[in-house]
Amino acid sequence: MDRFRDTACVGARRPVLALLGAALLGPAGLRAQDGSKAWRIAFLAAGSAPRPGQFSTFDAITAGLRERGYGALQTRAWFADGRTDALPALAQHLLAWQPDVIVTNLTPATLAVQRATRSIPIVMAGTGDPVATGLVQSLARPGGNVTGVSALGPELAAKSGELLRELQPDLKRLGVLAHATDSFTPAMLA
Repeated sequence: MDRFRDTACVGARRPVLALLGAALLGPAGLRAQDGSKAWRIAFLAAGSAPRPGQFSTFDAITAGLRERGYGALQTRAWFADGRTDALPALAQHLLAWQPDVIVTNLTPATLAVQRATRSIPIVMAGTGDPVATGLVQSLARPGGNVTGVSALGPELAAKSGELLRELQPDLKRLGVLAHATDSFTPAMLA
């Protein structure tokens, strides 16, 4: 349950939130840092650790920071292996590590960390509708300590249904595979 992975990168310059923003949003031309502080970046995922060769959001962020010349980073990842009930305990273990910033993957992980801290910056990478789930006040002005990227909003789910109807006009039934305990599911189904 308390599975984590340690990794290391090279070079640090600005506050970690700016570093992650750069990694997620991709602005070029960032200056090098003096590397005097080793920033701690924690990653919490509702799913499992990726298998070798499988895409990993965590590895992508780490690689993006490395490509931009940022080092002196300490990173650690916790994975719930699909057990959303394990997330609150993992969030507590993560906080005991005292990270400077937390990166989350999927809505349940982001909610678990948000409930555990209001002071450490949280960057959501691949979260459902953050407004409907109460993670942020609005997309334009998130407020609080949560920011990041919304991967799939209700609007996109509705548009997918419309596209299916166009492709198959006589469609009478549509099945949806969703995680019943994910707080994003009701907004997506609506």
